[in-house]
Amino acid sequence: MSRITLKDSIMDVVMKMTEGNPGALTVVGDLIKKNAAIDPDSALGPLSAVLALDELQIYESDIWILYKYVCEMNLTTLVALLRAKQLGHVSSSAIKDAVRAGKDHTLNTEELVTGVKDYLKDFGRNEPEEKQTT
Repeated sequence: MSRITLKDSIMDVVMKMTEGNPGALTVVGDLIKKNAAIDPDSALGPLSAVLALDELQIYESDIWILYKYVCEMNLTTLVALLRAKQLGHVSSSAIKDAVRAGKDHTLNTEELVTGVKDYLKDFGRNEPEEKQTT
């Protein structure tokens, strides 16, 4: 069941998604700031990727694990992975399995990013500079 409702403020969304987890706070904050630039075709602008995480029921430390281990600390890869799920290129269960596996995951994110960029021609064109967070 999703945590986010239509009545939530941005701060409510952030707190519901992260429960104060420092890594998740960083990722969710970056997604809200940079998603629209990475994926200009997203219907919900800055909240698209965060809502996709909510739909997948990926919260708190799992957000950090997804970003750090599955997406190799690359925000564009994270947004592409969530978009790939929306486009039917990867299943929810494959993403959740990758989160559970952490650094031992076998999900081919490079292939998924390429598929999203091939399908959405403006995806990643205005990528913000990556700032690695440890």
